[in-house]
Amino acid sequence: MVTAATNEDGEKMLLDIRNHYESRIGYFAAPDGSGIQTVKPQVRRFSQFPAFVKRHIDPTLRSSSEHRKDESTPGKTIFTYCTGGIRCEKATRWIAENVEQTPQDKIYTLKGGVSGYVAWFEKEMMAGRKREDECLWKGREYVFDGRGSLGLGNANGRKKVAKCHGCGKEEDRMGKCDMEGCELVLVVCEGCDGIKCCNSCGGVDGKGRRMVCDCESQREFGLWGSEGMRGVKGVSAKQNRLHERGKRQAVTDNIDIRVKVIK
Repeated sequence: MVTAATNEDGEKMLLDIRNHYESRIGYFAAPDGSGIQTVKPQVRRFSQFPAFVKRHIDPTLRSSSEHRKDESTPGKTIFTYCTGGIRCEKATRWIAENVEQTPQDKIYTLKGGVSGYVAWFEKEMMAGRKREDECLWKGREYVFDGRGSLGLGNANGRKKVAKCHGCGKEEDRMGKCDMEGCELVLVVCEGCDGIKCCNSCGGVDGKGRRMVCDCESQREFGLWGSEGMRGVKGVSAKQNRLHERGKRQAVTDNIDIRVKVIK
């Protein structure tokens, strides 16, 4: 579907709905020459996604929506993906309800998520219809169980897309910050296992309260600026709670939401 969309007019975005530590070891790459913008939000948890959209995506949609009000003008197309598809459904629904769109804008979700795509592609390779180098998925798929991550085909032969947090060599092995109470998910090789996320992790202030470490402060500043996530307009705590519980009603008057498998 993404490949076919390269021939369509209008802006196109490939949006990863997962957390930053998931996209670090594996992600979808847009086809060469497609002109598709790829976005991998550096959020630590899904509840931050609405604020990310409001700060980093909503302004770009609103700034370009004025010249797209004419229905003859191509709309903007967003392709979303996550691990199994559930977060995509919630995320696209939230965008439909909270982000200004035009009638010709479209959002596609990857049916079955990354897991579904990888399973489909493996069957295609076994049937001789696809080669491994044709796969749009790069790296490994982060999973929330003891396996840590899953690969496609010849795992030893596939290029690693991440680097060790400690030594910087190519790596896709997952670990956690060794500081008690932090447990930030890191990419670490066996030799660097047990390192801290940064030297300041575990520090306390004059009242003995745990401080936010430098690496988390830098990531948060890059996302929200000096005012933090609370400074992002248009996302209330109530909205986030309703979104997380899945209680918001569908509003699709001005957006075309489609569910298809990206091939």
